[in-house]
Amino acid sequence: MNWQDLQEETADLFRQLGCAVSVEHSISGARGTHVVDVFVEFRSFGIPTTWLIECKHWKSNVTKEKVLALKAISDDLGADRAVIVSTSGFQAGAIKCTENTNITLTDLDGLRELTADHAISMSLLDLESRGYKVRHGLNSLYRTHKHDKHHWSSKPVHDSVDGRAVMTCLGQFSSLQYGFERARLGTPPYNCGWTEDGNSVIRTDDLHEFMGYANQIVAAGELLLEQQLQAIKGDA
Repeated sequence: MNWQDLQEETADLFRQLGCAVSVEHSISGARGTHVVDVFVEFRSFGIPTTWLIECKHWKSNVTKEKVLALKAISDDLGADRAVIVSTSGFQAGAIKCTENTNITLTDLDGLRELTADHAISMSLLDLESRGYKVRHGLNSLYRTHKHDKHHWSSKPVHDSVDGRAVMTCLGQFSSLQYGFERARLGTPPYNCGWTEDGNSVIRTDDLHEFMGYANQIVAAGELLLEQQLQAIKGDA
């Protein structure tokens, strides 16, 4: 492997995550123009996010001066994170000066682990966001009525609404939401919804299995919401 191979493999890791990636990217900051080995853009929590990646295929450890130089570029461009990928490690001073900064020092294997964890986090975020939209949509199919100071009730906004199906789906989401909370904390087991008879909660210690269950519930909720809205529209 040479430095170009290292640069391209690094770029491919982020392309596989669906990020926008530019190699040897030239960009202007407040204090000048910089060329970044791998420039990465994606959205995190709906916010545009930028990472700068420098690839060092050296025979010696990366120095503190190179780390500080990248930190200065990161500050000038307002990057969210800056990463140095090295095949030969880092000097002790280089490692020390990254404390409490947005700089990450790693090798290619470490970057693979970092991006794998990030991919899981982004997938969880996407699933939870989709689930929130579905829950909001299903809840909007009901209108709350106040009977007196202490009593309220909810009724479908239209006779076409399948109340049993909607309530069953919302019950699955109530269990799933607790699973999302535990997944964010990394504390299994994760709630995956209710059994078909509704008598017990499905749980798993495997995060990937949880995400599979979650995707099924969210996709089913999206389909149910679409069907209910179409039924209301058709009877209007």
